[in-house]
Amino acid sequence: MWDDDEPGACRRDISPEAFMEELCTASGGYGRFFRTLVFHYMCWWAAIVGVPALFLDHHRCEVSQPWFAWLLYCAVVFAMLTLAVLMELSVVQRLGLFQAEELFNMLYDSRWRLPLIGTVLWRLDTYTDIVFIFIARDCGSSLWWASLATFVFGVVFGQLLLNMCFACTDCDHELPASFGFIMLDFKLVNTAVQQALPFDPDVSHLPVARPVTLRTASRLIGV
Repeated sequence: MWDDDEPGACRRDISPEAFMEELCTASGGYGRFFRTLVFHYMCWWAAIVGVPALFLDHHRCEVSQPWFAWLLYCAVVFAMLTLAVLMELSVVQRLGLFQAEELFNMLYDSRWRLPLIGTVLWRLDTYTDIVFIFIARDCGSSLWWASLATFVFGVVFGQLLLNMCFACTDCDHELPASFGFIMLDFKLVNTAVQQALPFDPDVSHLPVARPVTLRTASRLIGV
């Protein structure tokens, strides 16, 4: 139950669109909140392509690297993952749904544990998908063409662009208004907003259930 005296308070009879607009007041409104998520989304994809291509020293497969080189490589990957998580948490914090003192207890908090692990695994998976293309090319394997084609059609078109289109149109208006950001799969943001909802956004006044619900869309994107 939301208290009308608290910041960001909201009534149960409010529409999903009005709820998101009120929740995002401190962030400059829903439009700015959505643009921030899109910016973070595109920056991550640009980073996982740019870092292996421009900043990491590629080598032949038969050349062994010193342990310091592997340590430095792991540090770069860890720094990228940490920065991505902290940037997403900053968005949640601006919504008033996360406090800085909760940061070091996230793995022990059942609310954040699974979204945090899922976020790290998802970003690490996308990074390794990109790195494999560069490794296969540097090792002289023709698999890099196949992996590049698979990445372009399966990830760029099948996920990045498709999810972006669905996010901008609230999944072709099948999702509640202003909830299209769910399709960008920011697991920490999605979890925080869904836990803050004072109503069920999937409830329909029609005699049949919604064909696409917030729960099914978030689970599908998560998979």
